[in-house]
Amino acid sequence: MAGAVDMHGQICLADGADFLNSLNDGKANAVLYDPCQKKGAYDILKGRVNMECSNKQDNIKVSCADVPSLQLIIPCVINGKGAGNSLLEELKHEKESLVVDNGPSFESTFLCTSGSTGLFKLVSFKSKCSLDFGHHFAQALGVTQESVLLNDRQLGRIAGYPSLTFAVGCTRVIIDSSVPQSENYARFYWDVIQREKCTVAIVGNLLLQNLICETSRNLHREKRLLKSVGVGSGPVNKSILKAIGTVSETVTAIYASTETLIMATCRLTSPNEEFDDFICGLPTPGTQIKVVDNRMNELPVGHIGEILVKSSLLCSGYINNIKANADTFLSDGWVRLGDRGFYNSKGQICVLGRGKNAIMHGGLVVYPEQLEFRIERCPGVAGTAIAGVPDAKRYEEICALLVRQPDVEAVTEEQVRQFCSKHLFLNDNNVESNPFPKHYKFVDALPVLASGKLDRAACKRLAAKLVCVREN
Repeated sequence: MAGAVDMHGQICLADGADFLNSLNDGKANAVLYDPCQKKGAYDILKGRVNMECSNKQDNIKVSCADVPSLQLIIPCVINGKGAGNSLLEELKHEKESLVVDNGPSFESTFLCTSGSTGLFKLVSFKSKCSLDFGHHFAQALGVTQESVLLNDRQLGRIAGYPSLTFAVGCTRVIIDSSVPQSENYARFYWDVIQREKCTVAIVGNLLLQNLICETSRNLHREKRLLKSVGVGSGPVNKSILKAIGTVSETVTAIYASTETLIMATCRLTSPNEEFDDFICGLPTPGTQIKVVDNRMNELPVGHIGEILVKSSLLCSGYINNIKANADTFLSDGWVRLGDRGFYNSKGQICVLGRGKNAIMHGGLVVYPEQLEFRIERCPGVAGTAIAGVPDAKRYEEICALLVRQPDVEAVTEEQVRQFCSKHLFLNDNNVESNPFPKHYKFVDALPVLASGKLDRAACKRLAAKLVCVREN
């Protein structure tokens, strides 16, 4: 806001290697940290930097061999616990103002990818691109200056970055990530919507499904619906229609990525609307999408292939990652995101998921999202993750990780197996061409990334552990 480049330094690894890597990639000069946070940036840096003072409540000049560019670490108290005022209190009493005009082409922001294909990468954006994204996003969700937007996505990710507020001036409600999550997060999220009088929300697929269950049970007590809810973080299925009239007046399916921002949307206004699994709608203005085969030849309607995108909202590229830039951004302007999908007869793009998530089951290539959506229709099943586990005969066997619905009679493995046998495929006898899950394992919760997407790598490890096989 004062002219600096802001970047997100995510910390997922216990030793902080991912955080240090992002600091080096972005050539960070300063780190803002919460001195009250345990195992945060300060704890990672304090053993690696030379400090001019030891009071972690003050700005500290530093030198660091691991991050040569680092010069300063700055405390930023988020929740006001301990010494010092909170960030919000400091801002309320701040009288000095600073305006820096860096222009629309200024590289203003480094955001991280979701990490769904491994460790996250830093992506660079110019000022104009961030604002244009906010305007596109506002138009897709019907957000105006009068809207009250609830978004619990992290500020350092594109879905959580305050582009909407910058673009249209709407009120943004943020859930403090340092506060321990409620056991029933959907209940907590819905309570925030009611208390803050939110009109729009942005959620991930898993949270929306839980909100549908929560609001369906408690709608007789709570009449305030959102005017609009945007859902993304992976392929969507027709169950999102249940959110209309229970969670929100309308639902918008969003196809977006950190690299190309918002690419396609589908706005739904009736629970009886015609809508099929995986539909993400029509390409947004300024976006071109095509589906190609392995030789980059464009495929006709209905044929599954790799999705390529051209976008007017394209990022400036990955920071300090030559190979990823070469693999992702093609010389003719098209971008490879690793997604698979197809166009339907209405000109809508349907996204099946990441090609890297595919399971090699004998002679078949199985996309887990296709099975997950169908198995989740089984009564008593609240969530599903499909993972491949090593198998000597078929290369990978299929394991279904299952979460039971609360407050209903507990569904059994045999019931889910029978449901799959009856409803998944037309011919349930041909096991070679019908990829039925061989293993069914119930878990308390599915592993997710900070972005709200399924953590596919963690699901794969969990499935291998529960099935008692050794991963290759």
